[in-house]
Amino acid sequence: MSDEVGKVCELVTLQKENCKACTITTFLNNSHYFKKSEKHEHGPSATSGEIVQTISQIKQQARNTRDKPSKIIQNNIAVTPTNLLLYMPTKEALRMRIKRVRKNAMLPEPKTLEEIKIPITLRYTLSDESFLIEDSEYNQTLNDFAKDNYIQLNPSTIITDFELAVVNASSNIFLDNS
Repeated sequence: MSDEVGKVCELVTLQKENCKACTITTFLNNSHYFKKSEKHEHGPSATSGEIVQTISQIKQQARNTRDKPSKIIQNNIAVTPTNLLLYMPTKEALRMRIKRVRKNAMLPEPKTLEEIKIPITLRYTLSDESFLIEDSEYNQTLNDFAKDNYIQLNPSTIITDFELAVVNASSNIFLDNS
């Protein structure tokens, strides 16, 4: 599968310039291949390095803190010189960058019990009692959010998710023929 991707000069949107510069690449086998490029009709921007630095600070704060995107953006915009604010991406664009950075930084969801690694600090309660029960028959660690002494094997009531029960019952009665 081959797709052409075009990248327009950044200053066209930032300064409302009439630059016709455009780079076209072909996306093939998960890689971009250079196809052609037009010349710029302006000189380089002296502010682009400072803008890149500010954006990289925003990304780093997004990775390292759980602050709201609006707070991260506001803190960084407040210390950005006013002559650079014209060249900064919009707040919505910065918010989307923060969202993408955080999404990429998330650990993948485990598919099996073996993939779940519980840190030692979370294996004990505040009173240093074991917080986990090990099922030696299957050699799997089961997470039991109670102390060993308080486990009830004969509960007096059972709470169930009725929505899930209805879905399961209806799928057994009304077989899906698709």
